[in-house]
Amino acid sequence: MKRNLNPIKGTKEYLPKESRMREFVRQKILEVYQKNGYQLISTPILEHLNLLEGSEGGDNLKMMFKTIKRGEKLNLKKENLSIDDITEEGLRYDLTVPLSRFYANNRESLICPFKAIQIDKSFRAEKPQLGRYREFTQCDIDVFGDKTHWSEIDLLITAFEAYAKLGFNSLIIKINDRRLINCIIKNAGFLDSQIQNVARIIDKLADLGFDGVIRELRQMNYEEAVIIKLVDKLKDVVNRGIDSVDGDAEVINNLKDTIDIVNGVVHSIIETVAIEENRKIDPSKFYIQFDITIVRGQGYYTGMVFEAYTDDGFLRAVGGGGRYDKMINKMIGIDVPAVGFSMGFDPITMLLMENDKIQFKRSLIALFYENEKMCDVLLAKQVLKQQYDVSIFKKPKNMKNFIDKLKQNGFSGFAFVDTLKINKL
Repeated sequence: MKRNLNPIKGTKEYLPKESRMREFVRQKILEVYQKNGYQLISTPILEHLNLLEGSEGGDNLKMMFKTIKRGEKLNLKKENLSIDDITEEGLRYDLTVPLSRFYANNRESLICPFKAIQIDKSFRAEKPQLGRYREFTQCDIDVFGDKTHWSEIDLLITAFEAYAKLGFNSLIIKINDRRLINCIIKNAGFLDSQIQNVARIIDKLADLGFDGVIRELRQMNYEEAVIIKLVDKLKDVVNRGIDSVDGDAEVINNLKDTIDIVNGVVHSIIETVAIEENRKIDPSKFYIQFDITIVRGQGYYTGMVFEAYTDDGFLRAVGGGGRYDKMINKMIGIDVPAVGFSMGFDPITMLLMENDKIQFKRSLIALFYENEKMCDVLLAKQVLKQQYDVSIFKKPKNMKNFIDKLKQNGFSGFAFVDTLKINKL
């Protein structure tokens, strides 16, 4: 029987050239995160199902992978078997739920506020497409124990620094607040029990457009007058042309005058939009913008939410996050404010590779030997290692074919032991 040797659909394997690039990106991000005072932690890929399923993860819960019970726990002879009868754990669909459990479990040993880093894999049964896989890497920073919006500002400034360090020339982070959008939904006439579902539909506005949002709301059998009132309010805000900090403040303050908004929400958004990055990053190219349509699909968000976009034609977000103040309470009954930002590692590395923006400090070269003594080969390698990463090969019979493969595998040049002259690829 012929075996399928391709990776599982929705997963990807990486040749040395791309693997080297991905590790380079990971290290650059980690370096920026750590310089800003965040600390690296790690959590298992397997999580308790009750924590995952009770997390209000939105559509992510529909894409969660579950593991099958094993041994005596698995009774396939039971009548009317349900999913709960045969499943035991789940693969994490993001890093937020495992981190919250980690904090709840280790809070007595951690400082407060606690600033965490996670760079690890998550799993979702996604429909595979450009920049989106079933197995993917996330680069998260989170803050536990600080209820002020200064944590949001610190997260976003750190994110700007990381994107700039990777070679991005510009980045816009769009922000909103779930309390704002919830107020708009409620004031349109929706019930409290309907707010989360409506917010989830508004989150699709960029893909569906207003007509698509209206269509999906109608499919939920909501009242027509309430639907139209909501969409008209959203259009009113969107069409104001939010082009500058002053424009943002005007729109937000207009909402403050017309909607009963939680105290402090408007002030925190205005201050966050107005921050000036003081770390040699151009604020005209790396900036924050208020956008009422940014919702984020996960139900666990309770406050400010954000998404990051580049200007290179890639339409999907390359990062995002928000505040999730209620998640710890669900686990241990204690209120702990929390907020996080996640860089989209896979789309970021894809864009950097396509645009050839990664410049390694040390190039990888091939050193060819033919009839030289091994001691001479090793000595030549030591000389070249002062400036390059060096891999030794016996000179191949088909040099052209071998050089082509060197290019494909991330080598930037080659040399021969007798001359040590670098020939660039």
